[in-house]
Amino acid sequence: NEGVYCLTQNILVEIPELQQVQTGVANLFLQSTDASLTMNVHESSAIQKDLNRAMDKIVNKTTSKDSAKWVKSALMGVSVNVPIHAGCLHLGALQGVHLCDWTGNSNSTNGRKLIVTVQGTEASGCRAVHSFKAPKRGVLLSTHTFSKAVPALAECKTGVLNLSLEHTTAALTINENADKSVQTDMDAALNHIVPATWAHSLFTPRKSGSLEKTPGHMKALLVGTSLNIPINRGAFAFGTWQGIHVCENLSPPPDRKVVATLLNQRVQSQTSVSVTAKRGCLPITQLIQDAAPTIATCKVGTVNLFVQHTSASLACADKAASEALTSSLNAIVPEKWNNEFFIHTHEGPDDMPGHVKTTLTGVSLTIPISEGKLALGKDQELFLCEHRDEGGWGGRHRRVILITVLGE
Repeated sequence: NEGVYCLTQNILVEIPELQQVQTGVANLFLQSTDASLTMNVHESSAIQKDLNRAMDKIVNKTTSKDSAKWVKSALMGVSVNVPIHAGCLHLGALQGVHLCDWTGNSNSTNGRKLIVTVQGTEASGCRAVHSFKAPKRGVLLSTHTFSKAVPALAECKTGVLNLSLEHTTAALTINENADKSVQTDMDAALNHIVPATWAHSLFTPRKSGSLEKTPGHMKALLVGTSLNIPINRGAFAFGTWQGIHVCENLSPPPDRKVVATLLNQRVQSQTSVSVTAKRGCLPITQLIQDAAPTIATCKVGTVNLFVQHTSASLACADKAASEALTSSLNAIVPEKWNNEFFIHTHEGPDDMPGHVKTTLTGVSLTIPISEGKLALGKDQELFLCEHRDEGGWGGRHRRVILITVLGE
């Protein structure tokens, strides 16, 4: 389907170890710099085609043809975390895991490697399913909704909490928790990046009603439906200004469900590293490996990287992609929006665009560990993406990355 392939059944067949896990999380990591992993509608070839069209529209005009595949891969991501329950991937009724090929070559998926790391939890009180309904469509601060996500959270010294929506038209992101105008501007920015008019001008014609939801599917794909959040001393290990937001893309909002799974066993270490960076994408792979020595002693597991800021993010991309990713993000979220519709402008012209770029690329990234090393592909590099000239409120380019290693 134009380079978008559903992998859900392949994973269930090829990874029989899933059947032995009652409760846990599977990290799916793609060793590729020109493809992505996503979760969205599992059986709709129309939406899969629409995804390709939308990404072409968003990215292709911002960079060269050769670099576009790298930018799409970094923007959509190569790491997805899926909850496990009763030996199966716990997905919503319409959800599936997809590989998105950005090369335009139907044979390019040959030889790609998907690493699946299964981490179970046997402790009680580490899993829960929550039902909620957003009060309105938009980007809504919802930290309180998930602050007591599972009973065991309050007693957890260190760990990682996975939150996964069972839906394809809503998303989860971490961004500023203080000024409500950030939420208003974030919603406006997403509406500009994926205009509602695309429902009729760009997307595949089909029955009225489902077509109107398609922009919501695209926003959910860009932002993401699953979050891994580090836990420290029974609470979210957030930076001062961070909070969880629900991006509700439908009106009126329907009932939603989120699966919460706490991974608090086999935690090898939780440490932080401070990084000083100029605006742009800074390679940090070796820095992370050196800052967390327990990676070297871990035979198999995962490392969760978490930036404790709201205008800096993480990406896994081609080693040569840093300049292309920076320039594309600047074009996708231009600073001219400060003069056109942004409200949150008092902290400088790079501030609100920085918040939006952070939501698009994400502050949390999970990487598999194999035989004491980060299991990255041949050309993959980890980047800290600094989106501001001033490095955040009083930050002077100082960014803190929390590193949580789980495994054995």
